[in-house]
Amino acid sequence: MKLQVIGSSSAGNGYVLTNGSETLVIETGLHYREVKKAINYNVSSINAVLVSHAHSDHAAYILEYLKEGLEVIAPPGVVPSSYANMLLNRSTLNESGKAVRAGRFQILPFNVVHDVPCYGYLIQHPDCGKVVFITDTHYSPVKFKGVNHFIIEANYSESILEYNLRRGKINYAYYERVLRSHMSIETSLKLLKANDLTNTRSITLIHLSDHNSDERLFKETITTQTGIPVNIADAGMEFNLSVNF
Repeated sequence: MKLQVIGSSSAGNGYVLTNGSETLVIETGLHYREVKKAINYNVSSINAVLVSHAHSDHAAYILEYLKEGLEVIAPPGVVPSSYANMLLNRSTLNESGKAVRAGRFQILPFNVVHDVPCYGYLIQHPDCGKVVFITDTHYSPVKFKGVNHFIIEANYSESILEYNLRRGKINYAYYERVLRSHMSIETSLKLLKANDLTNTRSITLIHLSDHNSDERLFKETITTQTGIPVNIADAGMEFNLSVNF
């Protein structure tokens, strides 16, 4: 199983988890054509599409995916009610804590802490084991055991954010919103250390801010503190998320 990064920033988020014959699309912040290109147009392999929340960098193109008849799993408010008549009887609203099957993928949505309803996802498949996906949250209220791969937000460094505020590069309203609705590298590390990492083979850091983060420092920090290989999600990158490698 591999993770393909189509985009991982405020410009648009999109990821593909695939073994070639089965595919899970995560986020619809980029055009469906970008997903098709990434999977060599093997659209019949797509089992489901997961969306974390309604903000445009994660859900701007959700209607493109729905019009293709794909199964979309998302929290309340992601799909405008005015489009209910074109949802093709597909499930677009799933309860937190209620598992969903899509092919051999088992998907468990859980609530995280953002400024709109937002889900993280526990994804299970024989080829990747347990994968936790968390983005756009102040922290994770959920702990996990036996996770093989973490895909988690590390949006900013607290010290870099404060420096940018002092220098006038960002305003106070932006500063406050980031603190309340995104996960810092410091919180990401606390999250990881609070969980059972015995079976963890990789950690992929996603949604790094262009101005409030430091890829090299973030990778070094998490690697040193956990002893686990760390990936930084940049557009076009692919990572091995097999259950054993």
